[in-house]
Amino acid sequence: MFHPKIIRQALDPSCETIRLGALSPKRDFNFVADIVGAFAAVAGLAREYAGKTFNAGSGVMITIGEVARTIQALSGCNKPVEQEEARLRPLESEVMALMADASALHQKTGWMPQTALEQGLARTIDWWRGRMDDVRPDSS
Repeated sequence: MFHPKIIRQALDPSCETIRLGALSPKRDFNFVADIVGAFAAVAGLAREYAGKTFNAGSGVMITIGEVARTIQALSGCNKPVEQEEARLRPLESEVMALMADASALHQKTGWMPQTALEQGLARTIDWWRGRMDDVRPDSS
């Protein structure tokens, strides 16, 4: 899932910068339609799998900073990215790397993510472009 605050700040003409917390944590981002597909795949499993845990993900990590740069490139935004102290998580609660192991889900259902990161970001940017008039400027 791609965090909309980066996209909203990139697209909002009243934002002069993209303000983020830590830029180095790595995450396994996935497009929402792929996650919906994972839920549907699990729902189709036999009852013997009821209550079992499955992870859905791409198995690929990218830093928050790299996501921001990709959003800038895809949206045509050249605003500086700033790490803002108030947006940093406490060190003891920050998870530096999160990556899903979807091998069990794939083995049981054949599910695989279908949307590459850049494709999902481009679709999400397009979706937000059509809604920016409905967003308060200070809500980024």
